[in-house]
Amino acid sequence: MGRLIPGDVIEILWGPLQVPIASHLYREGDDRAPLINIDVTRIRELGEGLMAVAGRLTPLDSSEPEVSDSSPIIVKFTVPGGLDETPSTPYLNERLAPPSVSPNPLPDDFGGVAVVIQPYEHMSAGDTLSVRWQGMAITRPALSADEVGRPVRIPIDREMAKSTAGEDVTVCYQVYDIVGNWSRWSPSAVVRVPPDEGSLPAAPWVTGTTDDIGRELKLEVVGTRPVIVRVENHPVPAGTSISILWEGVTATGKTLVYRTEEQRVQRPGQTLDFSVPNARVTSSPGAKCP
Repeated sequence: MGRLIPGDVIEILWGPLQVPIASHLYREGDDRAPLINIDVTRIRELGEGLMAVAGRLTPLDSSEPEVSDSSPIIVKFTVPGGLDETPSTPYLNERLAPPSVSPNPLPDDFGGVAVVIQPYEHMSAGDTLSVRWQGMAITRPALSADEVGRPVRIPIDREMAKSTAGEDVTVCYQVYDIVGNWSRWSPSAVVRVPPDEGSLPAAPWVTGTTDDIGRELKLEVVGTRPVIVRVENHPVPAGTSISILWEGVTATGKTLVYRTEEQRVQRPGQTLDFSVPNARVTSSPGAKCP
Protein backbone atom coordinates (compact mmCIF):
# COMPACT_ATOMS: atom_id res chain seq x y z
CA MET A 1 0.00 0.00 0.00
CA GLY A 2 2.96 2.28 -0.47
CA ARG A 3 4.89 4.29 2.10
CA LEU A 4 3.50 5.02 5.55
CA ILE A 5 4.00 8.23 7.51
CA PRO A 6 2.75 9.21 10.96
CA GLY A 7 -0.86 10.27 10.74
CA ASP A 8 -1.86 7.80 8.00
CA VAL A 9 -4.97 5.78 8.80
CA ILE A 10 -5.25 2.09 7.89
CA GLU A 11 -8.67 0.41 7.93
CA ILE A 12 -9.66 -3.24 7.55
CA LEU A 13 -12.58 -3.77 5.16
CA TRP A 14 -14.64 -6.91 5.68
CA GLY A 15 -17.24 -8.92 3.81
CA PRO A 16 -19.06 -8.46 0.50
CA LEU A 17 -19.96 -4.86 1.37
CA GLN A 18 -16.38 -4.10 2.49
CA VAL A 19 -17.50 -2.76 5.86
CA PRO A 20 -14.68 -1.13 7.91
CA ILE A 21 -14.34 -3.16 11.11
CA ALA A 22 -11.01 -1.98 12.51
CA SER A 23 -8.58 0.91 12.05
CA HIS A 24 -5.06 1.90 13.02
CA LEU A 25 -3.50 5.37 13.22
CA TYR A 26 0.09 5.05 12.08
CA ARG A 27 2.57 6.63 14.53
CA GLU A 28 6.28 7.31 14.58
CA GLY A 29 8.14 4.13 15.46
CA ASP A 30 5.35 1.76 14.36
CA ASP A 31 6.26 -1.38 12.44
CA ARG A 32 6.18 -0.91 8.67
CA ALA A 33 3.57 -3.68 8.57
CA PRO A 34 1.52 -2.98 11.72
CA LEU A 35 -0.66 -5.65 13.30
CA ILE A 36 -4.26 -4.48 13.59
CA ASN A 37 -6.50 -6.10 16.21
CA ILE A 38 -10.09 -6.84 15.19
CA ASP A 39 -12.84 -7.08 17.79
CA VAL A 40 -14.34 -10.56 17.34
CA THR A 41 -17.82 -9.18 18.02
CA ARG A 42 -17.55 -7.18 14.78
CA ILE A 43 -16.76 -10.38 12.88
CA ARG A 44 -19.72 -12.13 14.50
CA GLU A 45 -22.04 -9.27 13.55
CA LEU A 46 -21.23 -9.81 9.87
CA GLY A 47 -21.87 -13.56 10.00
CA GLU A 48 -20.34 -16.76 8.66
CA GLY A 49 -19.25 -17.72 5.19
CA LEU A 50 -16.65 -16.67 2.65
CA MET A 51 -15.56 -13.12 3.41
CA ALA A 52 -13.46 -10.72 1.36
CA VAL A 53 -10.84 -8.88 3.42
CA ALA A 54 -9.01 -5.77 2.19
CA GLY A 55 -7.10 -2.82 3.56
CA ARG A 56 -7.77 0.87 2.99
CA LEU A 57 -5.08 3.51 3.52
CA THR A 58 -6.03 7.16 3.94
CA PRO A 59 -2.78 9.19 3.79
CA LEU A 60 -2.35 12.17 6.10
CA ASP A 61 -1.35 14.41 3.20
CA SER A 62 -4.09 13.31 0.79
CA SER A 63 -7.85 12.88 0.80
CA GLU A 64 -7.69 10.06 -1.73
CA PRO A 65 -7.79 6.66 0.00
CA GLU A 66 -5.99 3.63 -1.47
CA VAL A 67 -7.71 0.24 -1.32
CA SER A 68 -5.78 -3.01 -1.60
CA ASP A 69 -6.84 -6.13 -3.42
CA SER A 70 -9.06 -8.36 -1.29
CA SER A 71 -8.27 -11.85 0.02
CA PRO A 72 -10.91 -14.51 0.77
CA ILE A 73 -11.26 -15.93 4.28
CA ILE A 74 -13.74 -18.48 5.58
CA VAL A 75 -15.54 -17.60 8.82
CA LYS A 76 -17.17 -20.40 10.81
CA PHE A 77 -18.42 -20.14 14.40
CA THR A 78 -19.67 -23.69 15.00
CA VAL A 79 -17.73 -26.81 15.99
CA PRO A 80 -18.57 -30.22 14.46
CA GLY A 81 -20.54 -32.19 17.01
CA GLY A 82 -21.23 -29.12 19.12
CA LEU A 83 -19.23 -27.77 22.05
CA ASP A 84 -18.51 -30.44 24.64
CA GLU A 85 -19.09 -29.24 28.17
CA THR A 86 -17.50 -32.09 30.13
CA PRO A 87 -14.06 -30.89 31.33
CA SER A 88 -13.22 -34.26 32.88
CA THR A 89 -12.93 -35.81 29.38
CA PRO A 90 -10.85 -33.29 27.40
CA TYR A 91 -10.42 -35.54 24.35
CA LEU A 92 -13.95 -36.98 24.28
CA ASN A 93 -17.15 -35.32 23.04
CA GLU A 94 -20.17 -37.06 24.56
CA ARG A 95 -22.47 -35.10 22.23
CA LEU A 96 -21.34 -37.30 19.34
CA ALA A 97 -23.14 -40.61 18.82
CA PRO A 98 -20.96 -43.73 18.97
CA PRO A 99 -20.23 -45.27 15.56
CA SER A 100 -21.67 -48.57 14.40
CA VAL A 101 -20.09 -51.29 12.27
CA SER A 102 -21.81 -52.90 9.31
CA PRO A 103 -22.37 -55.75 8.84
CA ASN A 104 -22.39 -56.95 12.41
CA PRO A 105 -21.45 -59.74 13.05
CA LEU A 106 -18.53 -59.30 10.66
CA PRO A 107 -18.24 -61.81 7.80
CA ASP A 108 -15.61 -64.52 8.07
CA ASP A 109 -13.84 -63.21 4.94
CA PHE A 110 -13.62 -59.66 6.45
CA GLY A 111 -14.98 -58.16 3.23
CA GLY A 112 -17.40 -55.23 2.90
CA VAL A 113 -16.89 -53.92 6.43
CA ALA A 114 -17.68 -50.25 7.08
CA VAL A 115 -17.91 -47.92 10.05
CA VAL A 116 -21.17 -45.95 9.96
CA ILE A 117 -21.30 -42.44 11.46
CA GLN A 118 -24.69 -40.86 12.04
CA PRO A 119 -25.35 -37.17 11.23
CA TYR A 120 -24.00 -34.92 13.96
CA GLU A 121 -24.62 -31.38 15.14
CA HIS A 122 -23.16 -28.70 12.81
CA MET A 123 -22.37 -31.25 10.09
CA SER A 124 -21.02 -29.20 7.16
CA ALA A 125 -19.53 -29.52 3.69
CA GLY A 126 -15.77 -29.67 3.98
CA ASP A 127 -15.76 -31.75 7.19
CA THR A 128 -13.04 -34.41 7.26
CA LEU A 129 -13.89 -37.59 9.17
CA SER A 130 -11.45 -40.21 10.37
CA VAL A 131 -11.99 -43.49 12.18
CA ARG A 132 -9.76 -45.20 14.70
CA TRP A 133 -9.98 -48.99 14.44
CA GLN A 134 -8.10 -50.56 17.37
CA GLY A 135 -5.44 -47.83 17.15
CA MET A 136 -5.23 -47.81 13.34
CA ALA A 137 -6.57 -44.72 11.56
CA ILE A 138 -8.35 -44.24 8.26
CA THR A 139 -9.50 -40.87 6.88
CA ARG A 140 -12.01 -40.24 4.10
CA PRO A 141 -12.22 -37.25 1.74
CA ALA A 142 -14.03 -34.12 2.95
CA LEU A 143 -17.82 -34.18 2.90
CA SER A 144 -19.64 -32.75 -0.09
CA ALA A 145 -22.80 -30.67 0.30
CA ASP A 146 -24.90 -33.67 -0.84
CA GLU A 147 -23.56 -35.80 2.03
CA VAL A 148 -24.50 -33.38 4.81
CA GLY A 149 -27.35 -34.67 6.98
CA ARG A 150 -26.85 -38.29 5.93
CA PRO A 151 -25.06 -41.23 7.59
CA VAL A 152 -21.44 -41.54 6.48
CA ARG A 153 -19.92 -44.94 5.69
CA ILE A 154 -16.15 -45.32 5.96
CA PRO A 155 -14.95 -48.63 4.50
CA ILE A 156 -12.49 -50.68 6.51
CA ASP A 157 -9.91 -52.36 4.34
CA ARG A 158 -10.07 -56.15 4.45
CA GLU A 159 -6.44 -56.37 5.58
CA MET A 160 -7.07 -53.88 8.40
CA ALA A 161 -10.04 -55.87 9.64
CA LYS A 162 -8.12 -59.11 9.22
CA SER A 163 -5.20 -57.76 11.27
CA THR A 164 -7.52 -57.63 14.30
CA ALA A 165 -8.97 -61.11 13.78
CA GLY A 166 -10.21 -62.73 16.96
CA GLU A 167 -10.23 -59.45 18.91
CA ASP A 168 -12.83 -57.20 20.46
CA VAL A 169 -12.07 -54.05 18.47
CA THR A 170 -12.64 -50.55 19.84
CA VAL A 171 -13.89 -48.09 17.22
CA CYS A 172 -14.34 -44.31 17.43
CA TYR A 173 -14.14 -41.29 15.12
CA GLN A 174 -13.31 -37.59 15.00
CA VAL A 175 -14.15 -34.65 12.73
CA TYR A 176 -12.18 -31.61 11.61
CA ASP A 177 -14.15 -28.90 9.82
CA ILE A 178 -13.01 -26.72 6.94
CA VAL A 179 -11.38 -24.15 9.24
CA GLY A 180 -9.71 -26.72 11.50
CA ASN A 181 -12.21 -26.85 14.38
CA TRP A 182 -11.97 -30.26 16.09
CA SER A 183 -14.93 -32.29 17.31
CA ARG A 184 -12.81 -34.29 19.77
CA TRP A 185 -13.25 -38.07 19.75
CA SER A 186 -16.63 -39.75 19.79
CA PRO A 187 -17.68 -42.29 22.40
CA SER A 188 -16.45 -45.68 21.26
CA ALA A 189 -18.16 -48.84 20.11
CA VAL A 190 -16.81 -52.38 20.47
CA VAL A 191 -17.17 -55.00 17.75
CA ARG A 192 -16.10 -58.64 17.79
CA VAL A 193 -13.90 -59.60 14.82
CA PRO A 194 -14.05 -63.31 13.92
CA PRO A 195 -10.85 -65.38 14.00
CA ASP A 196 -8.91 -65.80 10.76
CA GLU A 197 -8.26 -69.47 10.15
CA GLY A 198 -5.62 -68.67 7.53
CA SER A 199 -3.75 -65.99 9.47
CA LEU A 200 -0.24 -66.16 10.86
CA PRO A 201 -0.10 -68.02 14.19
CA ALA A 202 0.74 -64.86 16.16
CA ALA A 203 0.64 -61.12 15.61
CA PRO A 204 3.66 -58.96 16.50
CA TRP A 205 3.94 -58.56 20.25
CA VAL A 206 4.81 -55.36 22.11
CA THR A 207 6.99 -56.22 25.08
CA GLY A 208 6.59 -54.49 28.42
CA THR A 209 2.81 -54.05 28.33
CA THR A 210 0.79 -54.06 31.54
CA ASP A 211 0.63 -57.66 32.86
CA ASP A 212 2.14 -58.69 29.51
CA ILE A 213 -1.29 -59.04 27.90
CA GLY A 214 -0.62 -56.65 25.01
CA ARG A 215 -3.37 -54.12 25.72
CA GLU A 216 -1.72 -51.19 27.51
CA LEU A 217 1.75 -49.67 27.40
CA LYS A 218 2.36 -47.14 30.18
CA LEU A 219 4.70 -44.31 29.23
CA GLU A 220 6.02 -44.02 32.79
CA VAL A 221 7.20 -47.62 32.50
CA VAL A 222 8.73 -47.05 29.07
CA GLY A 223 10.67 -44.04 30.33
CA THR A 224 13.29 -42.99 27.79
CA ARG A 225 13.89 -46.47 26.38
CA PRO A 226 12.86 -47.64 22.90
CA VAL A 227 9.93 -50.04 22.68
CA ILE A 228 10.63 -53.58 21.50
CA VAL A 229 8.18 -55.31 19.17
CA ARG A 230 8.68 -59.07 18.83
CA VAL A 231 7.76 -61.32 15.90
CA GLU A 232 7.71 -65.02 16.74
CA ASN A 233 5.97 -68.32 15.91
CA HIS A 234 5.65 -67.36 12.25
CA PRO A 235 5.77 -69.57 9.12
CA VAL A 236 7.82 -67.07 7.09
CA PRO A 237 10.56 -68.94 5.18
CA ALA A 238 14.27 -68.20 5.54
CA GLY A 239 15.46 -65.39 3.29
CA THR A 240 12.27 -63.34 3.66
CA SER A 241 12.54 -59.80 5.03
CA ILE A 242 10.17 -58.49 7.71
CA SER A 243 9.59 -54.97 9.01
CA ILE A 244 7.21 -53.54 11.61
CA LEU A 245 4.76 -50.70 10.99
CA TRP A 246 4.07 -48.63 14.13
CA GLU A 247 1.06 -46.37 13.69
CA GLY A 248 -0.11 -44.09 16.48
CA VAL A 249 -2.59 -41.29 16.97
CA THR A 250 -1.85 -38.20 19.04
CA ALA A 251 -4.30 -36.95 21.64
CA THR A 252 -5.48 -34.32 19.15
CA GLY A 253 -6.18 -36.88 16.46
CA LYS A 254 -3.10 -36.67 14.23
CA THR A 255 -1.81 -39.93 12.78
CA LEU A 256 1.93 -40.69 13.05
CA VAL A 257 3.52 -43.63 11.21
CA TYR A 258 6.94 -45.24 11.68
CA ARG A 259 8.33 -48.25 9.78
CA THR A 260 11.34 -50.09 11.16
CA GLU A 261 14.26 -51.26 9.10
CA GLU A 262 13.81 -54.71 7.57
CA GLN A 263 15.30 -57.83 9.14
CA ARG A 264 15.97 -60.97 7.16
CA VAL A 265 14.71 -64.31 8.49
CA GLN A 266 17.71 -66.63 8.83
CA ARG A 267 15.82 -69.78 9.79
CA PRO A 268 12.12 -70.83 9.81
CA GLY A 269 10.24 -69.55 12.86
CA GLN A 270 13.11 -67.30 13.96
CA THR A 271 12.15 -64.79 16.67
CA LEU A 272 12.95 -61.21 15.61
CA ASP A 273 12.97 -58.12 17.84
CA PHE A 274 12.37 -54.69 16.32
CA SER A 275 13.18 -51.43 18.09
CA VAL A 276 10.76 -48.47 17.88
CA PRO A 277 12.43 -45.19 18.96
CA ASN A 278 11.11 -43.73 22.19
CA ALA A 279 10.17 -40.45 20.50
CA ARG A 280 7.93 -42.32 18.04
CA VAL A 281 6.03 -43.88 20.93
CA THR A 282 5.76 -40.95 23.32
CA SER A 283 4.64 -38.52 20.56
CA SER A 284 1.49 -40.57 19.93
CA PRO A 285 0.12 -41.55 23.35
CA GLY A 286 -3.49 -41.55 22.15
CA ALA A 287 -3.24 -44.95 20.48
CA LYS A 288 -6.67 -46.04 21.68
CA CYS A 289 -10.15 -44.52 21.74
CA PRO A 290 -10.82 -42.28 24.80
